[in-house]
Amino acid sequence: MNHDRWLDVVVANDGPDQVAILRNLRAGPGGWNGLDVNLGAEDTFPVAASPKYVVAADLTGDGFPDAVTTHNTTYISVLVNDRDGGLTGPVQFTAGYKADQLETGLLNGDGLPDLAVPCWGSSALWVLLNGTAPQPAPTSTTAACPTSAST
Repeated sequence: MNHDRWLDVVVANDGPDQVAILRNLRAGPGGWNGLDVNLGAEDTFPVAASPKYVVAADLTGDGFPDAVTTHNTTYISVLVNDRDGGLTGPVQFTAGYKADQLETGLLNGDGLPDLAVPCWGSSALWVLLNGTAPQPAPTSTTAACPTSAST
């Protein structure tokens, strides 16, 4: 998240309604599979009620990973990386009911990652194309109780 060469961990915390970043403070020889990983304390960022799933992807094209969470509601939250290892936002987008998972991928060929959000509560797969101002206009297609997606 902060471009220090070590992958950090991003977590959706349901109880306190937040996304947390656990910084990878050190990696080196030793430990499991030859690596010794030391995760720091959580840096937390508030989101809307009941985040269920989080994915990190560079949605803005600036080289820094942003975070997207699903919720047990009718929207997802996007938190943009502030380029200092933190997150700003969240900005919420409509994405069907009860989205428990999401996937990013280059769905329309413009070079920006788009979102595929299966919503089992509304029996639909929602697609949010990146780059539509002022916010993506989600499209949906009927699917028989989708619970996951892959790009």
